Amino acid sequence: MLCSARVLALSCASLTLTFSALASAKPRTKRPILLEWRPAHGKDMCRNFQAGREQDGAPLYVSQTYLPEAPSSVPIKDDGRPVWGDISGNWYLGKAGPHLRGGMAYAYDGIEKELSRKDSPKSLHYVLCWTKYGRKMVFNERARVRWVAARPEAIHDQAIRGFNWAEKHMVCRAKFKGGVHPGRVEHYGACQISWGGREYRIKNFEVPVLDVEWPEF
Repeated sequence: MLCSARVLALSCASLTLTFSALASAKPRTKRPILLEWRPAHGKDMCRNFQAGREQDGAPLYVSQTYLPEAPSSVPIKDDGRPVWGDISGNWYLGKAGPHLRGGMAYAYDGIEKELSRKDSPKSLHYVLCWTKYGRKMVFNERARVRWVAARPEAIHDQAIRGFNWAEKHMVCRAKFKGGVHPGRVEHYGACQISWGGREYRIKNFEVPVLDVEWPEF
């Protein structure tokens, strides 16, 4: 049986996204971590979960950054939502890639804003990545991220979220100018992406959902 319920946990080393099945009659077993928000610094980033591409084929990844600085901990409830009051501030979901000037860029107030040391200490951002166990599950065809077509009025309720839950930000991607660009869904509206120095809002987009077939532990 496939399941998409998820749990997000944090360690000192990384913001870690884990996913668990629905409770059964048996005692709950702790599920291995499959995906994580891994810290990156500028162009130094994890590259094992490609979410899009530029027109020339250059890979793009999902990332998010916090302004002016990142928190030390982010408690998350079982349904994947941050605990209210423990995660606040300006989180921005966008795209990452070693070919980008600052390693990461996102849509902001009508423009494309590139990550810089001025805005984020050590050019810190968090890239969505498979863990070692997650890669094993993918190899064995027991896990995958499925990109589901969405519209502003119809978004999958298990779409992977960013940390800015107060504004209901979710990961999305949209086709634009011959490429596929990761971005964010804000207030259940269009997918906001950045390209060529500007912000664009695309109403036909996709959101990522994790499908898992858990083996017996």
